[in-house]
Amino acid sequence: MHKFKTLFTLLVTVISTQIIASEIVLENAFLKVGINENAGGAISFLSDKKTSTNYINSSDLGRYIQLSLYGNADGSQWAGSPSASKAWVWNPVQAGSANHERSHVLDLSQSKDEIYVKVNPRNWAGGQLLREIVFEQWVKLEEDVVHVKYKATYQGSVNHEERDQEIPAIFLNPKLTDFAYNNGGKIIMEKPGFPNKQAKVKNHWAAFLSDNYGVGVLTPGADIFTYYYFKDKPACAYMSPIQKFQINKGFDKEFDVYLTVGSLEEISERFAKIKTSKKKSK
Repeated sequence: MHKFKTLFTLLVTVISTQIIASEIVLENAFLKVGINENAGGAISFLSDKKTSTNYINSSDLGRYIQLSLYGNADGSQWAGSPSASKAWVWNPVQAGSANHERSHVLDLSQSKDEIYVKVNPRNWAGGQLLREIVFEQWVKLEEDVVHVKYKATYQGSVNHEERDQEIPAIFLNPKLTDFAYNNGGKIIMEKPGFPNKQAKVKNHWAAFLSDNYGVGVLTPGADIFTYYYFKDKPACAYMSPIQKFQINKGFDKEFDVYLTVGSLEEISERFAKIKTSKKKSK
């Protein structure tokens, strides 16, 4: 893990502010998923038809399920930084900034089974609208799984140093207290605390649960997850699949993410099915 703590390790220090909801939703016989147009199209709602519980934590612009990337130190400062100088880095965040400035939505459309959004993100600590980078997000319901495709395109001139990147950051309902993952030999279940930890996961998925039921996330190609549970207000459960890469001139990268709600057994079976189907399609 790189030397500075990532944004989402520290977001619990942000003062919660009301975010005006403008939710666009998809729904089928299994799941309901929604994005917030006023938060860069970040995913703000995820529930199943069994419980109708919204499992997404959206108490401020740093929460939700959203893309957040990291680059060079840029002279910005943030109260949540662990450094004595409060120094932070270039940090495009899909929903908006630490000062509650929203990202700019460039395009938004909805079809019967898909929502598309294109945004210029905000620099988390500095607050600038980052026109040099574009985030795109496609959200699609595929029976009992939500398929999210992200694309980040950078047209700036600065070559940023390599960082751990969260693809995406996932903030969840604090009712989910148990983190589960496969370490290659068996399922590990633990009750995490704060600050964050990292785990090497097999098959690229992990879950946060309560009584063996909750949210699972699969990000093909990501074999490290970072995660924590913060119990003080505003409480949250957090996890993120991690990849290390550099953002430089001409950067253009896509990520596939799969979300589902169910028991640990159901989550494992659904993600195994996805991986099997991908192997057959190659």
